[in-house]
Amino acid sequence: MTAVSEMGTGARPAVSPRVQSTLDALLLPLLRANVLARRVNALHDLHPHDAPRGHAAGYDPDKILMVGAGPAYGWGVMSHELALGGAHARATASITGRGCDVDVLTTADLVARQAGELIGDRRLDSYDSILFVLGVQDAVRATSAASWRSAITGLIQHVLSSTTAATTDIFFIGMPPVRSIPIYDTLLGGVAERHGAALNQVTEQLCDAEKHLFYVALPAQDVALGAHGRHRTAAQYNAWAEAISPTIAGQLNAKVTIDGDRRKPIGDSDEPLRQRTVDGLPLVELAADATLKKLVELAHRAFRVETAQFTIIDQQRQFSLVSTDTEPTGIARENSFCSLALQQREPLIVRDARTDERFQNNPLVTGEPYIRFYAGIPIAAPSGETIGTLCVTDSHPRRRRDDINLSYFRELCILVEKELWKIIDQQDSGHN
Repeated sequence: MTAVSEMGTGARPAVSPRVQSTLDALLLPLLRANVLARRVNALHDLHPHDAPRGHAAGYDPDKILMVGAGPAYGWGVMSHELALGGAHARATASITGRGCDVDVLTTADLVARQAGELIGDRRLDSYDSILFVLGVQDAVRATSAASWRSAITGLIQHVLSSTTAATTDIFFIGMPPVRSIPIYDTLLGGVAERHGAALNQVTEQLCDAEKHLFYVALPAQDVALGAHGRHRTAAQYNAWAEAISPTIAGQLNAKVTIDGDRRKPIGDSDEPLRQRTVDGLPLVELAADATLKKLVELAHRAFRVETAQFTIIDQQRQFSLVSTDTEPTGIARENSFCSLALQQREPLIVRDARTDERFQNNPLVTGEPYIRFYAGIPIAAPSGETIGTLCVTDSHPRRRRDDINLSYFRELCILVEKELWKIIDQQDSGHN
């Protein structure tokens, strides 16, 4: 049996469809026994180890959630910025002219029936699009068509119940030919490839039945191992992203209007889940992190303000986790500028608090520290819940539109989130 499973591309006998079908039926039990799936263990170090996010700078960024394995996992590169998440963010931004952030939820051996559990309590309605990149592991494990249909149908129902169809589109990215993946380029891999094509057909049929579902084929590639024996290369992820991004960017553009936010506002009903996220933060580690301190200091110097802070907001108060103040203190949430920033998707910019009816009677405006200027952008945990802000304040108003570079401010916030996610992931890994 080893000889059969190790036959590569040089031994592909021409057989009739009927004979091929018979052979596949005989070999499917081997797939279901995970004979082929075990090969993934040999590549455990050849994948990204940074925060699972792709990012392209720009104003009014689109937010995309990518869920899956296979191409979504990033085999062969050491950063998600070089994998499909980063490539898709850049390709989409080049079409829309806006920024793009792609959050990636992935495990090496994820199968479709596990995707809902991986999503968990993540806020799906905070995303403009959700991409599922599933199938390779189901193909090499010979998941039956009926089980696949059930799993995909369950995912669709879960997402539709958690989002507003008018604002969030769902994309299923078809799996590439299994045998194009070097470790699966065997006779048994050919069986998985044909099985995967059948699963792709099921997915396409399900997407055709729903208005806000889209099936996007992932084109085959000439997948040479490349330098250092890598499984995939950054160039190949870029090519895939360029192939799928036009369809996704087209749908994103169709939802952009000149007069409003595309996403659901954050409401009070979200507070219990947000509070649980805050309660689980490793606050001591975050407060001591040198990178977070450097990023807050960068904001302080770049915007020439009196104070820059990374704040955390719980049910009753705001406190400065990292601050350029020598003695950062907590304040009541009812007086917090950041609490209002947390409730919107766009940056909160207050040029002169004395003339802003939301803040003109605030004790932080009428008394110490006499805040006049404020700028804050929400910071999200990996679950998607906003837990605080990166903010800057000054006792002098800022009346010019270019007094703060929002694009640079957003970039600093992205870096803060990436560092936050890395620390949380280290904490979670230590608890496993």
